[in-house]
Amino acid sequence: MANIEVTKWINNVESEEMRREILSYSSSELADAFDGDLKFGTAGMRGVMGMGSNRINVYTVRKVSKALGTYMLKNGKRRAVICFDSRKNSKVFAQEAARAMLSLGVKVILSDEVSPVPFLAYLAKNYADAGVMITASHNPKEYNGYKVYDENGCQIDEAQAAEIFSIAKTIDPFCKCFDSMESYLSKGLLSYVDHHMYEQYIKAAISVFDGKKADITAIYTPLCGAGYKIVPVVLKSLGCQADIVLSQSQPDSDFPGCNPPNPEKLSALSDGILFLKESDSTVLLANDPDADRLGVAEKDGDEVYKFSGNEIGLIMAEYLLRNYVGKEYVVIRSLVSTDLVDAIADRYGARTIVTPTGFKYIGEIIGRLKEAGEEDRFLFGFEESCGYLVGPHIRDKDGVQAAALIAVIAAECKAEGITLKRRLQNIYDAYGRRYNMQFSFAMSNAKKSEVMSLFRKSSLNQIEDSEVISRTDHSTDADMPTDMIEYVIKEGRVIIRPSGTEPLIKIYTSLSNCEFGEKVKSFFSKIIL
Repeated sequence: MANIEVTKWINNVESEEMRREILSYSSSELADAFDGDLKFGTAGMRGVMGMGSNRINVYTVRKVSKALGTYMLKNGKRRAVICFDSRKNSKVFAQEAARAMLSLGVKVILSDEVSPVPFLAYLAKNYADAGVMITASHNPKEYNGYKVYDENGCQIDEAQAAEIFSIAKTIDPFCKCFDSMESYLSKGLLSYVDHHMYEQYIKAAISVFDGKKADITAIYTPLCGAGYKIVPVVLKSLGCQADIVLSQSQPDSDFPGCNPPNPEKLSALSDGILFLKESDSTVLLANDPDADRLGVAEKDGDEVYKFSGNEIGLIMAEYLLRNYVGKEYVVIRSLVSTDLVDAIADRYGARTIVTPTGFKYIGEIIGRLKEAGEEDRFLFGFEESCGYLVGPHIRDKDGVQAAALIAVIAAECKAEGITLKRRLQNIYDAYGRRYNMQFSFAMSNAKKSEVMSLFRKSSLNQIEDSEVISRTDHSTDADMPTDMIEYVIKEGRVIIRPSGTEPLIKIYTSLSNCEFGEKVKSFFSKIIL
């Protein structure tokens, strides 16, 4: 079957360059590139770019776009919006997706420049029935991807993803059958994103700040991505001067100095930290290439401190809950994020809801609040992987808005004569301390399944020298089942889960003892590796 598929691709690809790429593959590369169809789930599809059914390319993009368009028409939906990030081929893939959907009669609003994910989610919610974002988020430069949003600005659910994937299996990716973009434009099927849409999104994203200002200067890096225009504009509207890291100030698919471009990682912020040390500013803000995540570092004298996603989540939650009173607000966090936010929410009379990992679950809870007529109760949602959302203007993480919020909080701290790190310590002093760590083990998808099966079958009674008090397999949860196992020990909790987007097993700890975290890492590495 694999040989038949390879031959089909060699005979049908549209250029000699594509054909030569397939012929140049080694036997192992060939096996991987044609190892079935690229997985399509609630986060869409993501993978290495190249020729093959298990790669991101114009053919796999065309195939899933026709499937999405077919699914939309079947359900009476006729409007889609498509945006893309700064990765190699992202614009080409976005145009291919547009042509595939236009050929079916779906109306498409297409961006002609790199755009942030939260902007796409906003457009999907306010202008369309579905949204497509060509992005691989913070993955290495060799990757690209295809994310799908529903009419609420939320990632699609499992049932929708399964139906789209089922339709995709029936589609021939080599059947082009397209008119020109000019033809679709003249027919009124195609239109383009305009400046007014950006203005509306910005207004919605910062309206939650109630006119608060950020009279500071911040260093900003878009990590060569989609935040490069919009974030400085948003910060300026709040009174914040953004000094841009020049080496990463423009879209660049090679991500110089920050590959992989993940603001969670200190290595990705090296250029920004160097600039921060040489400037009069004290705060560094960093988005990933599609601007849905935010990393933060702060200078205090000669020292620079990079905050974790949990720490920024705590700082944001404390600020919002302290400033927004008079209503029983809802704060939503993922299971692997710090539970210290629960104590802060309780102090201010707010309710905390815990979800599985994945911002789509936070978006789902916002949807349930809306159904109950209580959407305005949603105040804040976050994940430890640097994803944050304030208010329900979309149902996915918003790194543009998060940058603005940290600027506002940093300005408040400046007025009080303290640092962001001091604000964090004040939170620990008031609510206690948790030491949160996350470490990963690289392995194939097949190996990930084996590891999870191993832990499900084993009766793990101790982690290092600490007795396991309880074990919860969250794959059997009634409401939101997820592939995750949670252990409670006297020092806190330990969670193991496979990454949904990368070939990794991830371990999360939330412990009262920092040193014990390293022991936990060593313990699991001996079992897994």
